[in-house]
Amino acid sequence: MEAPIPGQANNPEQRVVTEQPKSLRNSTQDNRAISNPALEQLANSDKIVVQQLAGITEACCFCCDYEDENEFEIYDNFGAVILKAVEHSNCLTRQCCEQLRGFSMDIRDRQGNEIVRVVRPFRCNNIFCCPCFNQNMHIEYPKGNVIGSIEQRISLYPKYNVCDSKGDAIYTIEGPSACKRSCRRCCCSFWMKCCCCSRDIEFNILEDGEKVGVIAKRLAGPAEREARANSSERDRFGVDFPDEASLDMKIILTSVCFLIDYLYFEFDGVVDEVLG
Repeated sequence: MEAPIPGQANNPEQRVVTEQPKSLRNSTQDNRAISNPALEQLANSDKIVVQQLAGITEACCFCCDYEDENEFEIYDNFGAVILKAVEHSNCLTRQCCEQLRGFSMDIRDRQGNEIVRVVRPFRCNNIFCCPCFNQNMHIEYPKGNVIGSIEQRISLYPKYNVCDSKGDAIYTIEGPSACKRSCRRCCCSFWMKCCCCSRDIEFNILEDGEKVGVIAKRLAGPAEREARANSSERDRFGVDFPDEASLDMKIILTSVCFLIDYLYFEFDGVVDEVLG
């Protein structure tokens, strides 16, 4: 009888492989990532860039300050576009409610297939007067299946919980106090010139009080602003994911960029003027 290979069963019948070995990662997330190459790229990326695109209608109607539906492109570590996000909202709420408007946002792959939906209801931005109507968003993947949410916390500075499908807070997002909407126009100039050394505004990703990642809003310099004036690019965010972040958490943390952009940088002409 042929000697078995070390580690192999002695019984020949037991040598037959009847099922494939299971992945070390969560099997549900693996199946979803493998079924869509774009999400597989996101799952394998430790850093991404979220770039807002300038709308054609906004460019044509700049004199009347018309607000169009926003679009974003999401890039991987190598600068390749892996996903695109498109806002769906009511024209009246965009013009009247501005950065507080409710919307749904489709995140699509390069072929235009919707794979993630982000839903943000209309909410005020004063959690001290209306704590029951704090800012929040929930993320569906696929559509109709909520994988998590982003919940605003009562604080003097930007602070949000990143929650899983059960509502448990996995990460906390903390931003600088100068980004508080109510005081941006009165103290933004002083803070930007005296306290911001890096030209980036960072929103830290915390786990149990320890920084494990960051979402950074890059502030353009004069040359870059002039170049962007003739291009389709606007706000840009860089996201460094926590090392142990699951695919679901990466999707949710990517969606945090949309909420941050709407609340603090949707109308950031004052920031550009300060840095000019």
